Amino acid sequence: MNETVFITEHLPPYNYLENKKIQGISVDILREALAAVGIKLNESALHIYPWARGYKTVLQTPNTCLFSTARNNFREKHFKWVGPIIEATYSFYSQNKNIKADSIKDLEKYYITTSRQGIGDHILQKNKFPKNKIDLSNDALTMVKKLKKGRIDIILENENVLRYTVRKEGMDWSKFINIYTENLTELYFAFNKQTPDHIIKQLQKGIDIIRENGKMADILNRLRPLPE
Repeated sequence: MNETVFITEHLPPYNYLENKKIQGISVDILREALAAVGIKLNESALHIYPWARGYKTVLQTPNTCLFSTARNNFREKHFKWVGPIIEATYSFYSQNKNIKADSIKDLEKYYITTSRQGIGDHILQKNKFPKNKIDLSNDALTMVKKLKKGRIDIILENENVLRYTVRKEGMDWSKFINIYTENLTELYFAFNKQTPDHIIKQLQKGIDIIRENGKMADILNRLRPLPE
């Protein structure tokens, strides 16, 4: 496990770089799960990459792990999985009260931004959303800035991530309208397929231990929405 390189992205509150330290809810879960099986996380083996680069790196490189990674049918066969660690809801948000939708089809006339090669991107592709209406962004902060400037109409993103980003920017979360919720999934640690099974089992054991002893719940409680 000490030789494994753990790759994540800037995606607060799950994982992010602050004060030259990689931290966040999923990082804390990783540290606690490893500690539960007697392993100290090698901080030098922890890296932040843009999502698309990290995803490609773990697909191609032995002894690597990508987190927090939403597990779906498209990704299932490409990784070995440890988890789940967190539930995640992906929804369409706007500040335009006139936008209504009962399905993704109702949103095809609007410009939508979402994460490049992320779950939102997969959702739009799966539903054959018009390519000329899709804008791909590297992170949630970029999405919020595009909406603020009127460059796009809707953001498709993980609710916790978007809420955190909006508040970090000093904006009013209550003005962001959930137009339509498409996907409820779970986040995992995704390992390169060549990872030995004993490493997978070791981290899974750690996850199971901290779920049972309450440490997982203590960490996840930080996701609870703050009062407006």
